[in-house]
Amino acid sequence: MVIVRKPLITTLVAAALLIPLILVTTVFGDAHTKNKSHQIAGDYTLALPVLSGPPVTENGVTTIAGTIDVENRGTQQGVAPGLVFTCVLGVGGAPNVCEGSYTFEGTLRGRIGTYKAVTDRWTSGGDEAFASAHFVLVPGSGTGDLSNLVEFEVTVARDEAVERRVGTYWGTVLFEGDESPSTTYQIAGDYTLALPVLSGPPVTEDGVTTIAGTIDVETKGSQIGVAPGLEFTCVLGVDGAPNVCEGSYVFEGSVRGRIGTYKAVTDSWTSGGDAAFASAHFVLVPGSGTGDLSNMVEFEVTVARYETVERRVGAYWGTVRFEGDSSPSEVGGDGMMMEEDATKDLSDFTIGELFEMEKAGDITTDELAAELERRNQ
Repeated sequence: MVIVRKPLITTLVAAALLIPLILVTTVFGDAHTKNKSHQIAGDYTLALPVLSGPPVTENGVTTIAGTIDVENRGTQQGVAPGLVFTCVLGVGGAPNVCEGSYTFEGTLRGRIGTYKAVTDRWTSGGDEAFASAHFVLVPGSGTGDLSNLVEFEVTVARDEAVERRVGTYWGTVLFEGDESPSTTYQIAGDYTLALPVLSGPPVTEDGVTTIAGTIDVETKGSQIGVAPGLEFTCVLGVDGAPNVCEGSYVFEGSVRGRIGTYKAVTDSWTSGGDAAFASAHFVLVPGSGTGDLSNMVEFEVTVARYETVERRVGAYWGTVRFEGDSSPSEVGGDGMMMEEDATKDLSDFTIGELFEMEKAGDITTDELAAELERRNQ
């Protein structure tokens, strides 16, 4: 990825852009109570930061302070108005070191209330142009349906070389007394890409070129349906380096025979470059499922495609988990009771042959996914 050193004022503003909630762990109830964790995710939008005054220098140390409003969507829906931050500015290319706190107002997995969180680790800016923060709950600060919130930790990250005020968050949440059983299944299949539709010509700023647009995707296998208008933004690589992208999609169809929709976002996506190979990792925006997928609490897939092949077809594999399903020791890859089977040696087969074997029933979807994952290691 191309990293651009930013002017001081941009770095000061970027320091405040950190607050979106990106990797979340939440715990409700007594530490000795048996609880059930759930993954959560979504996206956020940042307002412009409001500085409380000009930078202050004392004994050679320069600090800034201010507030910024944050809006969250997804599993956590609401606002963190007036997040408070104070940063000690780095020198000689070192990152800024900050502290801060916020009060969230809204819903968390459908539970309405408020809570307060503070940071115990937060850096931004510097030569790496990267922001990262870790927030923890102020115990006893929860109100309403969140009054039994006893642990909460969130790690936040943002590439400051990308001039966007929108990001994503993901993580887990735990409520007291929740013991809903769930099962993780492996899934696999292939996908076909339509031609991408760019939202405009490439844009170059400070030596960094980006493109953005949408692309329609059709999937087969464990997941049958379409993801119309998958959105993407890519920072173009230079000197043979791959493009680094981010994106999201809304899927419409069936997952393991369950019909509905869900939204997923990427936390890792590269394409192009000398390797001419595309690979991306998508995770569920928990709470986004509808229909028979409304109880889908985990979904993560890896998609891969050799770009030297003219056919716009690739493979995907990963895992999915539904709340309330029975124990994985009792359920096979297709959700039916099955006997334990010895692991098959599939190393001599091509990927195309593996998919044909799965369609013919010679191997299970779980075996196909496991072999694809093994080859990707």
